Amino acid sequence: MYIQQLKQEASHMIAKIELLEFHKRKLLGQELSSCSLQELQEIDSQLQRSLGEVRARKAQMFQGAVGEAKSKEKQLLEENVQLHQRISRKSEIFT
Repeated sequence: MYIQQLKQEASHMIAKIELLEFHKRKLLGQELSSCSLQELQEIDSQLQRSLGEVRARKAQMFQGAVGEAKSKEKQLLEENVQLHQRISRKSEIFT
C-alpha cells in the first residue's frame, strides 16, 4: 500500500515537473506555434509583469548603489578636509 502511494506521488510530481518545464519553454519563447491567441496574450501579460518587477528591482539596486556612492563621497570629502588641515598645521609649524 505504502509503495503504491509513493509511486502515485512520484508520478504526480513527474507530471507537475513536465508541466512546469512546458510553461517555462513557452515563457522562453519556445514551442509557441501550438499557442492560441489568448495563450499568447496571457504569456505577453505575464512577461510584461515580470519585466516590470525586474526593472523595479534594478532601479532599487541602482538607488542603493547611488546612496552608497554618495555616502562614500561624503566620507572621502571629510577625510580630504582633515588631510588638508593636517598639512596646513604642519606647514605652519615649519614656517
